[in-house]
Amino acid sequence: MWAFFRGWRRKVGCITLLVACLFLVMYLRSRVLLDEIAIVASTHQQECYGSMNGVFFWQSYEATLAVFTPTPYFSYGKLAFKPDGPFDPDNPGDAQWRSRWFGGGIVEFPTLPIRTVNGSGGAVSITLRYISYWYFIVPLTAVAAYLILCRPQKLEQ
Repeated sequence: MWAFFRGWRRKVGCITLLVACLFLVMYLRSRVLLDEIAIVASTHQQECYGSMNGVFFWQSYEATLAVFTPTPYFSYGKLAFKPDGPFDPDNPGDAQWRSRWFGGGIVEFPTLPIRTVNGSGGAVSITLRYISYWYFIVPLTAVAAYLILCRPQKLEQ
């Protein structure tokens, strides 16, 4: 049995298959739960990465408000609230598509006015990028199958 794993191709193929299985587990988890992490990029900018409803998303918030202080956070295990993803692509509302493809896209929300408790105003702009987990799972599985199942050809001299 250990003869099957001689050489680098099948070892790399098994590792690639494990990575594809990890993405599949993340996809299945994202169908029912919302996981996200927010990172403060600057004084008025925040990046939020997450997984929900079968997609990986990345949101950028940029505010023009002097009192806006983005806070980093990490949340996991919340129930996903929309069955169609983090954003309904068929009814974008005021959002504008920058690019769109099957299973992913980049959406820009117009500048939204915000008010604080003391009455000072400002605006926030949001950019949402998302991609389906299948863009990772299918190619990784195909590469793993090729590396594991195909035999290396003998070199003729």
